[in-house]
Amino acid sequence: MILPFFANLPPTTRRLLLMRTLRSIGQGALVVDFALYLHALHWSGFAIGLVLSSSGLFGDGLSLLVGFSSDWLRRRPFLLFYEVISLLTGVAALLSEQPPILTIAAIAGGFGRGATGAAGPFSPAEQAWLAEAVPPDRRTWVYSLNTGMGFFGMGLGALVAVLPDFWSRWLAGAQA
Repeated sequence: MILPFFANLPPTTRRLLLMRTLRSIGQGALVVDFALYLHALHWSGFAIGLVLSSSGLFGDGLSLLVGFSSDWLRRRPFLLFYEVISLLTGVAALLSEQPPILTIAAIAGGFGRGATGAAGPFSPAEQAWLAEAVPPDRRTWVYSLNTGMGFFGMGLGALVAVLPDFWSRWLAGAQA
């Protein structure tokens, strides 16, 4: 039942739903592991909480800006910009353990806050783009599917985040 409906969606909508799912896998893994990673780097609980709170506040402020701006400008550049920011902040965090770099990457990339797999502060642009691409009689179903795919990806990402610990019982070091 879901596949014929999904096949009948406009290509743009299918791509937005796929990106939501893929994005949410990474967010699910970060929700589980990012604070633990900072703790393993000997960050204090206060510093971890400050970074995660700052990330949330930054995201909320940016959401207001994106919501208004994407109504006047096109939606696509906002979502592409978000994906580029996600990529750059992820690479920065991967390549550095330095607190200033991790702090900036976490705040700009929204690490550890989840956002239910949504585009974080860029969700207003994503939702508006879906509304433009989907006929009004299908919007409720597409919005529900979009949210469901976000939750599914978050759960899958959280599961992926615990796999190294699971495999470490049977495999040594990097093999896990």
